[in-house]
Amino acid sequence: MKKSGFIVICCMVSCVADAQSKHAFFSYFSIQPNRSVYDRVYPYAYQNGLGLGLEAGFNTETGISPLVNITMDRLRFMDDDVFGTFEGKNLKKNNIRNLFFGTRIQIYKGLNVSFVMGPSFVDSYRYLGMKPGIFYVFGNNGRFQAMVCLTHILASYGNDIKPFGYVNVGIGVRMF
Repeated sequence: MKKSGFIVICCMVSCVADAQSKHAFFSYFSIQPNRSVYDRVYPYAYQNGLGLGLEAGFNTETGISPLVNITMDRLRFMDDDVFGTFEGKNLKKNNIRNLFFGTRIQIYKGLNVSFVMGPSFVDSYRYLGMKPGIFYVFGNNGRFQAMVCLTHILASYGNDIKPFGYVNVGIGVRMF
């Protein structure tokens, strides 16, 4: 009985001590409304949508962290009409999935900027995408973060590159 009580007390003390230390790994799950800001194919067709994201990285002593950003955004979720065609390609941008890698830099306590880039999968096509962002982490334990990001996708239609971009404004909850 004394032995099991001692083991339980040691486990409780170690859990409390671990909870107060800074973890080497962080991840946030976010929900983010989207709004298109520019589109070279249809310059006046502004679209709204909603997205989900997962951001993960390592805490470092220097304040510069490697980062992985995975998002799934949907534009025009209220209307699924075909957005147009160009050389046989369907131009609706309903499902946008991003797998971005980059860095996150801590500017001030709680204030971070990031730049990530990588493949963007727009419906069934693959393009290059990049995403600068500003993040603010709330509280001493960093449980929540607010973010404003611009996702810029270099979409090529034939021999012409026609980029489009949309803004993500969201809130994230720390998972680990």
